[in-house]
Amino acid sequence: KLAVLEAGNFFGEMSLMLGIPRTATVKAQDSTLLFEIVHENFKVLLQKHPDFHETIVQELGNRQEELIRRKQELQERGWVSAADQETNILNWVRQRLQILFNV
Repeated sequence: KLAVLEAGNFFGEMSLMLGIPRTATVKAQDSTLLFEIVHENFKVLLQKHPDFHETIVQELGNRQEELIRRKQELQERGWVSAADQETNILNWVRQRLQILFNV
């Protein structure tokens, strides 16, 4: 068990926002209402609300340990260059969002 999420929490954001595979499974303990946001709809959301982009970067920054681990996985697969590996984690997230969503 990695975490217990509560009302208003979200999951799968790293996969969606950074274009990397999801590594955990989520199971609801109670009746739950979920919203799925697909890549194209998320792209439109970011383009219509550019300020939301920085909110996302900050939230991902709160999860730095996981981000660092995922970035390392990408480098091992050859999806992240050595130069990217040296980039500050929050700047790297900003760059990934710009590449994937043109924001």
